[in-house]
Amino acid sequence: MRVKWPVALALASLLPGCPLALLDDYEITSENAKVDDAGFGGSVATGGNGGSQGGAGGSATGGTSAAGDAGAGASGGTGGAGGSEPMDAGCDPSSCASACCGAECVDTMRDARHCGGCDSRCPALRACVFGACSAGWLTVGAPPTAFVAREKAAYVWAGDRVFIWGGVDEAGSELDTGALYDPVTDQWTPIAKDGHTPKPRALATAVWTGSVVLVWGGGDAAGTSDYDAGARYDPAANSWTDMAPAPMARRAPVGVWTGTKALFWGGWDMAGAPIAGAAYYDPGANAWTPATTEGGPGAVLHAASAWSGTHFYTYGGQPGGTGRFDKAFRLDPAADLWTALPNGPSARYGAFGNWDGSAFVAVNGRDGATPKDDGEYFAGTNWAPIPKGGMPTNRFAPHRRSGWTAAVRDGVSLFVGGMAVTSATFVHNGGKYERALNQWTTVPAWPSAQDHEWGVGVWTGTELVVWGGRSGGGLTDVGERYLP
Repeated sequence: MRVKWPVALALASLLPGCPLALLDDYEITSENAKVDDAGFGGSVATGGNGGSQGGAGGSATGGTSAAGDAGAGASGGTGGAGGSEPMDAGCDPSSCASACCGAECVDTMRDARHCGGCDSRCPALRACVFGACSAGWLTVGAPPTAFVAREKAAYVWAGDRVFIWGGVDEAGSELDTGALYDPVTDQWTPIAKDGHTPKPRALATAVWTGSVVLVWGGGDAAGTSDYDAGARYDPAANSWTDMAPAPMARRAPVGVWTGTKALFWGGWDMAGAPIAGAAYYDPGANAWTPATTEGGPGAVLHAASAWSGTHFYTYGGQPGGTGRFDKAFRLDPAADLWTALPNGPSARYGAFGNWDGSAFVAVNGRDGATPKDDGEYFAGTNWAPIPKGGMPTNRFAPHRRSGWTAAVRDGVSLFVGGMAVTSATFVHNGGKYERALNQWTTVPAWPSAQDHEWGVGVWTGTELVVWGGRSGGGLTDVGERYLP
């Protein structure tokens, strides 16, 4: 779809710092700007490139349908074959003003399929403006009717889609259904149920290994049973395989993939008491190994944590489930060794924790009834202060309940949501911290005004997707995604 300058002006008004004068004669191509018949945003199929080439002897507008059928060229031309190259295939670099992407000459400054470079595709409904995908919040397309609103689901970025499974429905019943959400097409795909699907549960944890999703732990909604079993989901086969039972059941553990095995740490039991220690799961052997507890943080609630790619970090929290402390620790899974680090910022729990590529960043949190509107980062051997100016204020991030963070790129961290300390309500905005500049940028509130309590928060590598959970007195199936 080609958007002429009046629409470009409207887009520019949504893009801070984008000069309107530069857009007056600028034509924006957004191949993703489509909503299908079911109400989901979807990308326009481009097989045959008839949408820009037409057929032989015809003018433009022929092309593929969303299903990949052969398109008919306008003005009597022959449409290109669905999914194939145009009949006059070929791109001459000497005559292509921008870039040859395959057989097509494209303008990488405005083509959402190749924004800033070939095959660099913008997520659904985002235009390509001057070589960058348009930023800000967008609403997630509605899920299929059968995928009901839920809270306390397991979720993870599964390589190319957001994985969401289980949780609790509006009636308070545990669920064993799931779906995959693709932010590039803004479409949902149901997850199969078979004889190996885990039993319905709340507060399970999902970990992506690079090929399968591990879903483990959790318990019943009534708080009478904790689960030590789980299953592996293969998105390519849309099927499940049983996991061996673990040494100990737990709800809402932190889960990370170390490269060879999954690490599940912390969490709590049916009574809400924290559980100490961790366990490693090896998918190849379908076997568990308890992790050492020596020198570690013990049983802690609402600690900030992060995975660096080689080490697991924790800071603060409520030791034994009460009070708060300022202790920090690092686990080396390869050596199965905990190391006590210098104490972090003042004692607190519910701080946002994030690994920004080379430092462990911890901000905000709660000290009893007092919000902590400061933070520090740990790099090398020491903690360093983070400026307060522009930092999101008056909030903490109770584990799995609210508050999401991500590394946008090396040295840049995103912090969104959380729970307001003084008013016992949820906040919908946040901030982006760039460590090299030591400065904050405000992230506006998401558009739906839903709380997303016990909802989903997943960083895709490009966008933060927030979906579902509880808002006020009921559950919501509304979601939003943010591109910094």
